[in-house]
Parts: sequence; structure tokens; C-alpha cells
Amino acid sequence: MILEVDIGNTRSKWRVLSESGVVHRGGVCLADEIVPEALRGLEADHYPSRARVSCVRAMSVRQQLESVLASHGIVAEFAESTPYCAGVTNGYAEPAKLGVDRWLAVIAGYAEVQGAVCVLDCGSAITVDFVDDAGLHLGGYIAPGIRLMRHSLLSATDNVRFADSLDDGQMSPGRDTAVAVQRGIQLAAIGLVEAALSRHRKYAPDVSLIITGGDADFVRPHLQWPATLRPALVLDGLQLALP
Repeated sequence: MILEVDIGNTRSKWRVLSESGVVHRGGVCLADEIVPEALRGLEADHYPSRARVSCVRAMSVRQQLESVLASHGIVAEFAESTPYCAGVTNGYAEPAKLGVDRWLAVIAGYAEVQGAVCVLDCGSAITVDFVDDAGLHLGGYIAPGIRLMRHSLLSATDNVRFADSLDDGQMSPGRDTAVAVQRGIQLAAIGLVEAALSRHRKYAPDVSLIITGGDADFVRPHLQWPATLRPALVLDGLQLALP
């Protein structure tokens, strides 16, 4: 049994794998909830023997998780961004400086498509990364995520006040502040992705789009490009980086 963990900036995901596939899966949770949730319902002699981990948080979070796992006899292995993995060449001049979550998503996306791919992650930040047919990571774009854009409006303005609103499937101009903010933020996110894709499609017209991240469902329906939803893309990348 293997525990796979994706610790993001604000939210974390996990799953437990056996030789036959996923046997236990967790939704979004806080980093310190991962181990209790993952081991709940498992007999001690059926605990995972190892853990594959992607962590973009501070070293203290990583060390805390490693310590808790060790107390249950589970060896933690942490993924790192490398110059090359699973057919993909890291496009950064200093490969280790590419966020490990982006790297894992990129190698998982390329492994699925086996060709030119754009990986869109709608999380705390919105990241757009491109890989060409030969597996060269061409770099990407990073912008504030949907929740961060909402927070910036609330914290930087006196009169723009609104409650969080859910996507209602419409993109027409809002007739109250909450709707105008929600649709404006979605439009900004969508505009970033479509502008990036339009530029890239001039050179790679057959590029495939894969979307992941906690806010993927808010962005995907409004894209003019077909997008494959892969909520566990970073976890999928862990299997390639730490076989």
C-alpha cells in the first residue's frame, strides 16, 4: 500500500493505492488532517509502507508530515523538480526552482497525451504550462487564482463589498456587485488561459488542454477550447517521479 499526498498552498489531497488501484481517497483537507484521514478505517498491519509526497509549503510543514508518518512506520519520499523525468525536459534554467506541483502536473499531462500539452492548474494561483511534442517544457504563466483575486478586492477597497457567489453558468455583465465581481474574476481567468493558448496554438495547433485544481469547475465550462478534467493530476505525477 502506498499513500500519495499533494500539499498545496491552501488545500491538500491524498489517496491510498494498492496493487489493484485506489482503495481510499480523501477530499480537500488541511495538511495536519492528512494522516489521520488516510489511516482511518485501516488496520495497523495494512498501513501504507511508504508515502509519495508533493509539498509546496514551508519546510516546517514538510518536517511535521514526515514525523507523523514515521510515527506510523511510513517512510516519506518527497518529490523534487528535476532536469528530466518521464520523457519531459524541464524548461527552467534552474530546474529545481520550478514548483514541484507544476512539474508533477506537467509530466503527468505529457504522459497522458504523449504529445503537445497545455496544463492549466486553477488553484491558489492560476498556472498555465506548455510542453511540446518532443517533451520539452516551454515554460508557462502564473497569475492570481480566483480566491486570491476575490481577497485582493476585499482587502484593497473600501466600497466593493460582496459575499462569495457560486458560478451560475452565465457570463453576461453582472447587475449587482457580487455577480459583477464573480463574473469579472472568471473572465480574467478565462482570458488568461485563452490568450496563452491562442499564442501557443500558432506553433502547436494540435496541443491538448488538461485542467486541474480546486477551481477548475468554475473555469472549464467557459473555455472555448475542449479541456480534459484531471483533479488528481499532481498525484498522478508522483507515480512517475517516485516509481
